Amino acid sequence: MNFLVSNRPRSLQILPAGRQGGQSMPLSADGQGRLVPSPAPAVPAAADRLDIRALTPARDSVYITGPDINVRPLGGAQDSLTAARASFAFAEESGLAILLPQTFLTRDISPYKENVFRVRNTGATLGALVQLQIAPVDIDAYYVNDGAEFELVAGGVVLLRPSRLMRYARVRVAALLQIGTVNVQYFGRA
Repeated sequence: MNFLVSNRPRSLQILPAGRQGGQSMPLSADGQGRLVPSPAPAVPAAADRLDIRALTPARDSVYITGPDINVRPLGGAQDSLTAARASFAFAEESGLAILLPQTFLTRDISPYKENVFRVRNTGATLGALVQLQIAPVDIDAYYVNDGAEFELVAGGVVLLRPSRLMRYARVRVAALLQIGTVNVQYFGRA
């Protein structure tokens, strides 16, 4: 008795099964290569033609196991997270806001019609000055301020959106009185 698992010509698979004690059971190979009924509900098998596709919650689930998996919160000093597709983009960066102006999250925004930067003051600093900058090329001398400069209070959030079409954008941040931390996120949509 065999069960058809897939009917697509490229990845035709059959799960061989047998009967033992009136119960249908998958077959597996023993140490000598003979097919024997397996007590396991599923038998692992090697595959030579895999169907690689995007995972979807409706039909897929993923379990990651291992002896040395490091599960921890992301930190701006050591981590950067970027996920991009043709229809949307997301990026995130965190770091220290110091008294001298510095830039965060330089992005090529040209593939996307809608672009928004979200800046959050995550530290206890009294405030920071935040401004969006845009440029046709990613060279410091070409960046110009786009829109108003905003004061970002402790725990506050500012949304920045480019007012003109340009290829690159970034967020300029400077702390007002003391060093603090900021989290900058970018959202792009085609």
